[in-house]
Amino acid sequence: MGKPQIRKIKNDPELLTKDELDVFIEDNNTFPDDVLREAGSIYQTIPEEVITNELASHKRQDLRSLDIVTIDSEDTKDVDDGVSIEVTKDGNYLLGVHIADVSEYVTEDSPLDIEARRRGTSVYFTDKVLPMLPKELSNGICSLNIGENRFALSVFMEINYKGKVLHRKVCQSIIKVKYKRTYNEIKKLFENTQPEKQKEDPLFDRLELMKQLAEILHTKRRKMGALDFEFPEKKVLIDDNKQVVGITEAFPDFSHNIIEEFMIVCNETVSEFFTRMNVPFMYREHKNPEKERLDELSLQLRGLGFTLDIKKDDVPEYKLQKLLEKAKDSEKKLLINTLVLRAMPKAEYVTQSEGHFAIATDYYSHFTSPIRRYPDLFIHRVIKKALQGELSEKERKRISSYNEALASHCSETERRAQTMEALETNIKICEYMTRFLGQEFEATVISITSFGIFAKLDNGAEGLLFYGNMREYMIFDPVKMVAISEKSKEKISVGDTIKVTVARCDKHLGKIEFS
Repeated sequence: MGKPQIRKIKNDPELLTKDELDVFIEDNNTFPDDVLREAGSIYQTIPEEVITNELASHKRQDLRSLDIVTIDSEDTKDVDDGVSIEVTKDGNYLLGVHIADVSEYVTEDSPLDIEARRRGTSVYFTDKVLPMLPKELSNGICSLNIGENRFALSVFMEINYKGKVLHRKVCQSIIKVKYKRTYNEIKKLFENTQPEKQKEDPLFDRLELMKQLAEILHTKRRKMGALDFEFPEKKVLIDDNKQVVGITEAFPDFSHNIIEEFMIVCNETVSEFFTRMNVPFMYREHKNPEKERLDELSLQLRGLGFTLDIKKDDVPEYKLQKLLEKAKDSEKKLLINTLVLRAMPKAEYVTQSEGHFAIATDYYSHFTSPIRRYPDLFIHRVIKKALQGELSEKERKRISSYNEALASHCSETERRAQTMEALETNIKICEYMTRFLGQEFEATVISITSFGIFAKLDNGAEGLLFYGNMREYMIFDPVKMVAISEKSKEKISVGDTIKVTVARCDKHLGKIEFS
């Protein structure tokens, strides 16, 4: 298995233009003919004889009687994961995480696999998706659609009231999702103050258990030193003609956190379980931040009125955690979260488990999104070989021989996708803001640099106010991170509200300038 070739691009959206975005879309907008032929040959309903054979051979467990629910956003079409929950006779939680078995249909080195490997990940734009797999798989036979028989890999975890995983089991399964809920539906259900209305939902009791368990898992992760970054999710709204009609920003709520906590504990459990079995794996590594970066962060924070005490060779997970907690109620919250994130190394895919700093765990792999991420699909194949007793020493060596190059490639395709998603969002926001050229708005200062001030409007649009476009000459203080007027001595700090005019919208670069 050689490393697929991808067109090289810069990974910084600040350095890219719409031309490079257009090239990227052209490269990934359609699938090769042989890939489409293979996808078109795959059944969209699992034949009964196939189900019978899978169960008769004891290859899969029949879990279709479980009350499995999928929880996603309203517009999600590629549903990777479903969850189930029960209470054991000992009073523990029995959490089931059921993940689409994409590897059943995407066999190694087939046309589908070669193209999925090349792409590495699905890319999500405002008005379209560039999927890793054709729609026959991503939205069809691999998607856990309600009421449909689906092949899956299921992970069961018995978890106590302290969040400790007491027992775990991984198996190949056949499932049938019984319930489908959206984040907004769950949020509204729990906000309803009438218990009798809540009880009308047949899933309410299970959702309450899920909410309880998610809070337990979150509390445990925080005690271990996990970092909780808080960034609003920016969404560009478009009409039927794909014209931008607005921008919204919102922080994820507890309904998102339920699924996030369940996926984290599942990824961690699977990673540790198969590492202890000496299975060749691909891990999600997040290294400890370097001392130099933390020293720089400490200096920046001091100028903002916050402190971070860094001692020699100290790895301060709990100190960073306390810092983020303290910043929650500050107007400088967004900047502090951004500065801490910038001080962190980027997470990467690797072949040896070195731990995940931000999640505060020694074992972590991506297992839960095989429809849209190739690393998940890769380890599904390895897991199935291990479960079926097909992981001979020769096979382990074969997998290990290409695993490192594949992990590096997957890291590269992930960064490429993130870059293009950010660039496309910026361009769409620029298109929308052109209708407001020359208009004045109130804006919140989110960052101050040596060349200007970054500010954000109430609708989430961000722009740069160059010092040269201000009425007075400004001096930048890099220690306190403020801009000071040379004449009036007035200071502008992060969190301040200022009045700006939309001066320029560069739809080619995706940049907005204020004056």
